[in-house]
Amino acid sequence: MHAQAGYDHGVQAPAVSKAILALALLVPVPSVAVLLAHWLAPGPVGQAGFALAKLWLVGFPVGWWLLVEKGSWSWSPVRRGGLGAGLLVGVAMAAVIAGTYVAFSQGWLEPAQVQAMARRAGIGTPVRYLAGAAYWVLLNSLIEEIVWRWFVVRQWEALVGRLRGGRFLAVLASAACFTVHHTLALAAQAGPTLVVAGSLGVLAAGATWSWLYLRYRSVWVPWLAHVLADLPIFAIGWHLIFA
Repeated sequence: MHAQAGYDHGVQAPAVSKAILALALLVPVPSVAVLLAHWLAPGPVGQAGFALAKLWLVGFPVGWWLLVEKGSWSWSPVRRGGLGAGLLVGVAMAAVIAGTYVAFSQGWLEPAQVQAMARRAGIGTPVRYLAGAAYWVLLNSLIEEIVWRWFVVRQWEALVGRLRGGRFLAVLASAACFTVHHTLALAAQAGPTLVVAGSLGVLAAGATWSWLYLRYRSVWVPWLAHVLADLPIFAIGWHLIFA
């Protein structure tokens, strides 16, 4: 589902007051869930909170779009050659990730640390790792594109889109929102070097995918780039954990 077009194609943007409320009800939820799961209530309570937050992230944007913004269902059709752009961007991101790993991983990315992270996440065996990788690469990436690009980017566009440089601000703001809970999750499991490097990588990726959504107004374009960028991450994880 997505906004049928956005500002450039004649669809009315969310009202500013509604956009503020939508962001307030959505953006903090994954960060609160990470804090519960890793810091405040690790164990069954934190995991339950994390699961409920995931359901909220999926259900709230859909409900808001249909009931508050009075939108209609759409399969987010791709127009203007967007899949080619998504493919090129995704391949470039994958190359950067793989090249960065080869060039800089020695000394700050230890296999034992990654193995411990995998065990805590419940993906410490090959079968579980492959199942988790399939979920994150194919499904979780789509959920994130719907939530953080289609929904959050549009809300920020309603807030700042008419300002000078508004599109750039919307891209940066949505990417920052996307980064916060990733940083908290990394901080619970990794050292400062990996936290900083990972957070900068997530911020850059989020900004890139937000730009792709604004350019092509289809979640499938950034989703394709997202999938291609995730593939080397899980390949690197496999190498560190099992090789």
